[in-house]
Amino acid sequence: MEPKIIILGAGFGGVRAALDLRKSLPNSEITIVNNTLYHCYHPDLYEVATAKLDHETALELKDLAGTINLPLEEIFKDKNIKLLIDSVKEVDLEKKLVITNEDKLTYDYLILSLGSETNFFGIEGAKEYSHTLKSTQDALIIRNDLISFKKQKKDLAIVIAGGGFTGVELAGEMSHYLPSSAKIKIVEAMENILPSLSNWTQRTTSQRLKSLGIEVLTNHPIKKIDQKKIYFDSEEINYDYLIWTTGIKGANLDEKINGVEFSKKSQIPVQEDLSLTKYPEVFCIGDLSATAPSTAWSAINQAKTVAKNIVFKLKKESTQKYSSLPSIFVIPVGGVFALTTISGINLSGLIPWILKELIALRYFLTILNPIKALNIWWKGVRIYTKND
Repeated sequence: MEPKIIILGAGFGGVRAALDLRKSLPNSEITIVNNTLYHCYHPDLYEVATAKLDHETALELKDLAGTINLPLEEIFKDKNIKLLIDSVKEVDLEKKLVITNEDKLTYDYLILSLGSETNFFGIEGAKEYSHTLKSTQDALIIRNDLISFKKQKKDLAIVIAGGGFTGVELAGEMSHYLPSSAKIKIVEAMENILPSLSNWTQRTTSQRLKSLGIEVLTNHPIKKIDQKKIYFDSEEINYDYLIWTTGIKGANLDEKINGVEFSKKSQIPVQEDLSLTKYPEVFCIGDLSATAPSTAWSAINQAKTVAKNIVFKLKKESTQKYSSLPSIFVIPVGGVFALTTISGINLSGLIPWILKELIALRYFLTILNPIKALNIWWKGVRIYTKND
């Protein structure tokens, strides 16, 4: 009897797991549950939030969203993968049962790939007064708000909380989108922006941001936020608009999955093969898994490992230990300027930016038919570069 496999979440890990399992187990019953019709290409959220359109028509806005909203029906077309657009209410690991708003599903193997949500670290006022950048809707809301501010023709004070990848990318592109009178600040709690990367990357990024007129405040952990001010240990700053890009935690599933101990960051601890200790038929990947680093490319590699391990389990063979691959990063910092380090060689400027675009194209080609992938990619390049 062919196995029934359920995948919860159609992010980078969930999509990759479904496609790999279909190739390895052509007769298996695969169901992927997701709460939207789309797979979001998160690396370009900052582009959508700062995109310039010619006329702001409904069609242009639809095209803009379509540069990162990849239709799941297109991804799984002719793949014999059941797509269920629904929300998960409960997962009963003992009964091997997934309960959604509309259905009850049993499984032989389960992959948890439900992603993450913003971590506000319990800071007073952070959730109430800031805007997040975790979804296409978030990006479009930020963009619409910035358009409204621009029409007011006032000297804007924009603060981005978090000097990681998202904060740096967004700040850099905003400097091209907003009028020169706007004041953009990045606030970072650590000693340096991009704290996990090399000194060269931190230094070069800081220089680039400074050249764009962006102020960076490091060693500034936020203590409290109200409607107009951000408070630190011994000072405070005013702001008109605050975007929160610092910190993530696993999707809030504490009350939905019984029998699992979540970490402080709401993530699920896993074994070396990415399965759960008490439930070897259940795997967890991506941001929900307590396996660093939390990146799209890590989620994809984890999905590949899990797909192989399900096949190994069916053959009653030993499973494979997950090994994280070296991360290759490309950080765009305003316009057609980006940074990367490849094989110990540091690069900055146009070439890394081109590399970033080619990485996106390569990814689209791995999940969509070539014509569809090229169309979506080229539409994105054409729209995004209007701001450069």
